[in-house]
Amino acid sequence: MQHSRQKPSSTSKRKRTIAPDEAPRDWRDSTFLPALASGLVLFAAFPPLDLFPLAWVAPIGWLLLVRRPKLSGRRSYGLIYLAGVIHCLATLQWVSRPHWSAAFGLLALALYIGVYTPAFIGLTRVAVHRCRMPLPLAAPVVWMGLELVRGHFLGGFGFALLGHTQWRVTPLIQISDLAGAYGVGFLVMLVAACITVALPRDGRPAMLRPLIPGVVVVVAALVYGYIRIDRPAADPIATVALIQGAVDTEFGGDAASQARRQRGLLEYELLSLEAVRKHPKLDLIIWPESMFRHRLVTHDDDARPPAEWEGNQAEFVDRLVVVERTFQKRLDDNATQRAFDTPMLVGMASADHWTASGVEQHNTALLIGHDGTQLDRYDKMQLVMFGEFVPLGDWMPWLYDLTPLSGGLTPGREPKSMSVGSVRYAPSICFESSVPHAIGSQVRTLIEQGEEPDVLVNLTNDGWFWGNSLLDLHLTCSVFRAVECRKPVLVAANTGFSASIDGSGRILQQGPRRKSQAIIVEIRPDDRQSWYLIYGDLPAGLCLAVCVVLLLVGIGQKLRSRCRPRQDAAQRE
Repeated sequence: MQHSRQKPSSTSKRKRTIAPDEAPRDWRDSTFLPALASGLVLFAAFPPLDLFPLAWVAPIGWLLLVRRPKLSGRRSYGLIYLAGVIHCLATLQWVSRPHWSAAFGLLALALYIGVYTPAFIGLTRVAVHRCRMPLPLAAPVVWMGLELVRGHFLGGFGFALLGHTQWRVTPLIQISDLAGAYGVGFLVMLVAACITVALPRDGRPAMLRPLIPGVVVVVAALVYGYIRIDRPAADPIATVALIQGAVDTEFGGDAASQARRQRGLLEYELLSLEAVRKHPKLDLIIWPESMFRHRLVTHDDDARPPAEWEGNQAEFVDRLVVVERTFQKRLDDNATQRAFDTPMLVGMASADHWTASGVEQHNTALLIGHDGTQLDRYDKMQLVMFGEFVPLGDWMPWLYDLTPLSGGLTPGREPKSMSVGSVRYAPSICFESSVPHAIGSQVRTLIEQGEEPDVLVNLTNDGWFWGNSLLDLHLTCSVFRAVECRKPVLVAANTGFSASIDGSGRILQQGPRRKSQAIIVEIRPDDRQSWYLIYGDLPAGLCLAVCVVLLLVGIGQKLRSRCRPRQDAAQRE
């Protein structure tokens, strides 16, 4: 009996087998939820919640994604990137506070920092699945290398590093004098990776053995920390007044803004007078960034007048000389300054320097003698993107019209070690203290010049942020700079937190949040050696080199996977 062959219907032609990786996914298979969970838990480890123990388990969601046999390409990494952006928006929400336009800066920053989450997962997957590196080694190496990139790229963004969550655990952070704040992040990620490996998987129960490397490394770090901290306290070498006003800052040049600034200047003068009267033997008074509301103007001998000014060269130079003398006369005639009879290190609200090519505007720290004479100055070297300059603004000045900035500042050329009596102070300004290599390289340069500072000073105006979590994060950065350089650090911050930090990263005194106070501190020298000042970011640089190798391996794997179907097709033909 013959069976007639039926032709396939048009409906059956359209049917095809669904590949396993195209099958509908259960929510438990999502890449977004584990990545988002890690980001939110890590957010909780930072201020304002400051639940710092959570940092040790926060990366587990990311690491579980690393251990998966396969991720479904662009879609998975796109969801991981989205989770990273959400984490950044939550952790760095303070960026949007100074001005409404700063919200666009926050979004741009989150879109940039969010890239590091899928980059970390992707490179670690290459290390684990292609290079057969154990997860507790691969994860911290990749993380440390990527944090180094973040600390340098586009000028560097050093806030909210993973290691910063542990700033309260003073013995633990002592390893920063070996590998910087990046080293503490390496340790936290290593422990999280050990916990991830120990978790139950594929029917296998939880195990304790994978936890051993993490426990050993943490114990070793704590032992090292206690040994480094255990030292007798030195005798004080100077007494300093940190003046902290409570002047909330905002953009604006109207009469109300000018009046508010003048009231702020008066507040700082009164706080300084109070400090001098209570402590007549002060060696130095320190004011925060931009709180000295007088305009400093200097010039080179070959300074040229602006094109719109019609006077000749001689008249122009004479005018600049008059402006300079006027500033000095204001200092000489200032009854308040004479009443201090104490040297002052102050942040200038305006500092212009005229050169042959035009005017340079600087963010300046000025050292004034007890008699009102100008002794030394430091011009900020590490400028803040969108806060003190706009990228490409020199070539396209119209970009500044889109921001509240009137123009970009000029970076300083060299660090300074300012002598007051027998003590040397190395000032930094604002967010310079958030960039590890910026402060480390300045101290290293001064040591090479034979001008090693005894104490580091950070002048900052955090009044732009109206008391939010930026104050906590900024102070944390100074804690790590103290350990990395093994130098005491003084912070004079408008609206807080002003602080005295010793060379072990312990906060000895701290001002209030968004309140005024004159804080009297004693400086005690620290003669301990710091390997970080000698070798810098070498350990993190080695980790970055591994990341580059992993990137090349991953690219090679991708290219081979694309070429393989073509080769198979050619062989079939």
